[in-house]
Amino acid sequence: MAEKIADVRARAAKHGRTVKFGIRLHVIVRETNEEAWAAAERLIASLGGYLGRKHDGPPGPKAMWTGLQRLREFVIAFEARDALTGTCV
Repeated sequence: MAEKIADVRARAAKHGRTVKFGIRLHVIVRETNEEAWAAAERLIASLGGYLGRKHDGPPGPKAMWTGLQRLREFVIAFEARDALTGTCV
């Protein structure tokens, strides 16, 4: 992360600009690594329509794929916004 921030600052400095940063982290803590990865999987799958109801099985490939695509779309949208507004938040 520090390398990315330094790179963006250097690029901005070449154009006589400074940038501000906002970073959002989602920390997933569980008793085991397996539980933590399962929770992360459910978060991504929920973006793809997975409901995670009491009797639902684990997320399937369609929900995971759709969730990853939506996450990618969010990143692209924020990058476009930053490019248009000249901000990096």
